[in-house]
Amino acid sequence: MKILITGGAGFIGQNLTLKLQKLGHHVVVLDSLESQIHGTSISSDLKAFLGTVRFYHGSVLDKDLVVKAIEDIDLVFHLAAETGTGQSMYDISKYVDVNVKGTAVLLESIFKSGAHIKKIFLSSSRSIYGEGKYSCSNHGVFYPFDRSEIDLKNKIFDYRCPICNLKASPEATDEISPSMPKSLYALTKWQQEELFQLYAKILPVQFLIYRFQNVYGPGQSLKNPYTGVLSIFSSLIRAGKDISIFEDGVESRDFVYIEDVVSALISGIDYDKVQCPVFNVGSGERVSINEVIANLRKFYSPLEVKSKITGEYRVGDIRHNYADLKKIKTELGYEPSVNFQTGLSRFLSWASSEECSDISYSTSLAELKQKGLLK
Repeated sequence: MKILITGGAGFIGQNLTLKLQKLGHHVVVLDSLESQIHGTSISSDLKAFLGTVRFYHGSVLDKDLVVKAIEDIDLVFHLAAETGTGQSMYDISKYVDVNVKGTAVLLESIFKSGAHIKKIFLSSSRSIYGEGKYSCSNHGVFYPFDRSEIDLKNKIFDYRCPICNLKASPEATDEISPSMPKSLYALTKWQQEELFQLYAKILPVQFLIYRFQNVYGPGQSLKNPYTGVLSIFSSLIRAGKDISIFEDGVESRDFVYIEDVVSALISGIDYDKVQCPVFNVGSGERVSINEVIANLRKFYSPLEVKSKITGEYRVGDIRHNYADLKKIKTELGYEPSVNFQTGLSRFLSWASSEECSDISYSTSLAELKQKGLLK
């Protein structure tokens, strides 16, 4: 099978390519080689990787290039996207162009060219849920949006029931939960999904949507200061710099290992039960930032890990979110196989062997503060 991966030179794309090639598929990659992710020069490892695929260097916004890339393609994994919540709030046109218009260009190219593509996958994000699902012991399930500015300034970070004001508990968020994007990035991912849902009714193509939680693992960019908290923290420790922890460190994320993400994507290749299903992809477990720091201290001991809980908060950030995996387990047989401690150890062992990069994290925080997005 001939498979196109847009954004295929990225973290997920490279791992997916290697697995598909082992399964005997022919892979085509379209990627802009964004310097924020790959650096200003192409590494020898990336050059070697690109030598194993048919490679189109350019943007998913380039209509002529996209038409060339989809020629004779059977299946598309659409991974190309700008990522990062904070940066999206001020690089508005860039995120809308690449994420929304780029998806539109891909669909339009398929529509107009008559390409005989059988299936298209979209890498979406858990961010479209916003905070996702919560419950109150007295009043049941609810879906909160924004925390009050007064609470945040007073360092009251947890959500409370809108009826009785008791502290609410985060619940595993399922796919039927409402879309409540809180950042420009999340909004563009939701718009990508809406484009897929619309054209699933028009094009004779099978569409699938995957909502990824926080993906991590060896090979993740260590240069990008706007995405990947594990990469950021690891790079700061190795550079002897302090880690700034937002809010109180109790905020949590669902970290899903790269092997499990690739497994989830590949499990959809033969799926044909429903047109344009949506699947959560995660570990189904919450890990707090304080737990992350504790694991980092253990791994890097006796190297000192300096961290500071700042009480600051970012506009567009969420408190908690973790995936309900019942649907993807039932429909695709997906089962996360790498727990957080094992996956983190593998990631840190790899990261420690890499060149220590200047990720300009302090500059990114200053930028957020200047624009009123870090308070």
